[in-house]
Amino acid sequence: MTRSCHVDNQVPLEEMEWEDDMEFYCYTCRCGGKYILTEDDLEQSLLVNCDSCSLIIEVYRNSRHLQ
Repeated sequence: MTRSCHVDNQVPLEEMEWEDDMEFYCYTCRCGGKYILTEDDLEQSLLVNCDSCSLIIEVYRNSRHLQ
């Protein structure tokens, strides 16, 4: 069985801000909430839920960063 969801936006990882003290990537949602992505999350899934609303983004890496 496949599960589908609506992706609100596609965001390159390079546009997310790295928070050194908390060790995660962060991106601001249009609602004012945050999309939070840890390094461990990068290995599992690239769909990220906003912490304040139901919006979802897909995070991708530029091909030049893939090896």
